[in-house]
Amino acid sequence: MFYHPFKKTVKSKAGKTTKRWYYWWKDPITGIQHQKLIPNVSNQSEAYVYVSKLPDPTNTQRRITVNEIAAKMFLPDSEHVQRLNQLGKKLSSRTLDNYRGFIKEITKQFGDCFIEDLTIPMVNGYLMNLTDKSGSWKNSFLEALNHIYKEAPWHCTYPVIKPDYPRFARNSKKADIFTSDELVRFFDGTNWVDGLREYLLFLVMASCGLRLGEARGLRVKQFILESHALVIDGFCERNGNRTNYNKKGSDEDQKLRVTLVPDDTMKLVQKMVGHSSVEMTEYYTRAAIPEMVEGLNPARQAVNMLFKET
Repeated sequence: MFYHPFKKTVKSKAGKTTKRWYYWWKDPITGIQHQKLIPNVSNQSEAYVYVSKLPDPTNTQRRITVNEIAAKMFLPDSEHVQRLNQLGKKLSSRTLDNYRGFIKEITKQFGDCFIEDLTIPMVNGYLMNLTDKSGSWKNSFLEALNHIYKEAPWHCTYPVIKPDYPRFARNSKKADIFTSDELVRFFDGTNWVDGLREYLLFLVMASCGLRLGEARGLRVKQFILESHALVIDGFCERNGNRTNYNKKGSDEDQKLRVTLVPDDTMKLVQKMVGHSSVEMTEYYTRAAIPEMVEGLNPARQAVNMLFKET
């Protein structure tokens, strides 16, 4: 071991004595012995963990700051984003902007720090003092910081160990949900005489479990009438563009999912819209879809009881 922790009695400016942890090492070139304070540790175990993360003193490479690692992260044409794309992690422009915002927050607070010097008391302590930020915001901050550690090997010639930063409790209010009785009253047809199209859209959303973007991007040909199923093969982004893959997919990996449609909902779909069998035959040529529908069959009875009183 190059670094050696030890406890030392020191006197504060107020004249009080206290014990602090330090470490010493010898310069491999000059042979001169140095010592330095170990910050934010309270026992021998924490002191040894700290020195174990220090770079080899025989390594003459320059240490790297958080600013240097994060400078071009999540910029659309950066090498960092190109690497993510090659690894199958294609991010939308909105997601890139969101990450970039947190990167700016991190570098504003810790940009001049060497990446290996960051500690849990430094980072989590800073976040705990942000009383105007939610737990979700703080976790997003930590997630962006995690990406900086992942990027570090592309800039550092020495290994960087990421502390296991604790996550924060989410303190946001949970969304209210309708009870079965409220859903029955909401979908009372007499309330929708002048808005049958909207009625059907909300009914499909509730009975098939669609996200808002999936509902906005819904097309008639996504329904498989004979199987009473719905293929989720895309969603509308905030700019109005419709993708050809679901939330877990990308342009390179066009994933989809299949959900069952309750019998009563499918009857109304057939009555109000319908579609040609030719269109359906051309659309559902993927062999995986019948298998996906078959896998959902055990849940069919429960699906049809969705709006039934128990």
